[in-house]
Amino acid sequence: MSIVIKSFGGNNPFNRDGGSPFPIQPIKTLGVQTGDAVDALILNGRRYGGRGGRETEQLELGRDEYINKIVVRSDWNIDFLEFQTNKGRTINGGGRGGKKDELENIRVIGLGGRSGDLLDKISVRYISNYQESRLIGTGQLAITNIIPPGETIEESVSTEIARLVSITRIWELVFGQGIGASADIPLEAFKAKVASETNIKATTREEVKTEIRALVRTEQRRIFSPPPGFAGVEIAVVDVYQDGNFVWFFPTTSEVIPVSLEGFDSNFEAYDLTKVLAVQFPSMMARRVTMHSYDFYRAVPLIQLLPVERLKVLYGNSRIFSDVAQ
Repeated sequence: MSIVIKSFGGNNPFNRDGGSPFPIQPIKTLGVQTGDAVDALILNGRRYGGRGGRETEQLELGRDEYINKIVVRSDWNIDFLEFQTNKGRTINGGGRGGKKDELENIRVIGLGGRSGDLLDKISVRYISNYQESRLIGTGQLAITNIIPPGETIEESVSTEIARLVSITRIWELVFGQGIGASADIPLEAFKAKVASETNIKATTREEVKTEIRALVRTEQRRIFSPPPGFAGVEIAVVDVYQDGNFVWFFPTTSEVIPVSLEGFDSNFEAYDLTKVLAVQFPSMMARRVTMHSYDFYRAVPLIQLLPVERLKVLYGNSRIFSDVAQ
């Protein structure tokens, strides 16, 4: 697998820069307007091209749906386009002019190009020879932030905003600097999930953070400060994916909770993406192992518990966390 950008059309010998450029962007909705050629590409509700021809029904990509095949006929401009998704849905339109090209076994990351009265050029950014990320776990816990005793944070009341904030934390913690080219494909898969499962339009981490900050300003917020003897722990419920040897996470929910400095209950286990959990909770050190190259804190085996603790686990103490101050 590799990331490729390929362009079609724009071969007018008298005006190779015909039309105005539009940037490559992730796909949420997609349609075409066509006659004997492709008059316009309708991408995320915006028209790129003219108003001639007839508009197709638009594809609205669902969760985990992506374009996996494109057929193009092109020369001076784009004569024909067909898009197919991994769910088997298709839209197409145009004429029979130009040279035919096909891109198969791909995952399209974004589309761009040039347009005027027609769609002059289309540029496709995609992963070649794509194999879907393998889902290896659901409902797992991942620690994404720790608020030491005495510190205060401001958080949004909205559960969706909390999830978006968690997305940016995981983006930074998992796909931060220094991880190398092995993360390029997983990062694109992560960004594609951000595009398909949220209303975020940006494609870089800083742009996403800026967009989230703008949303936070419109939402109700509250102050969180751990009570004495407690630290705040931001925990995300995540799905776990694997691409080759690289494992990454995508949050479904996220919450900040107070946890006693004495540590977590015996049945708690989670990935620690911060790498500092044992610094704040030294009693957890003995439970730390490495899982998929991440710090992972495992539950204490039942046989290792004291008799009273064992009874709590077996008979009704189903809470994950230590009691919190009322």
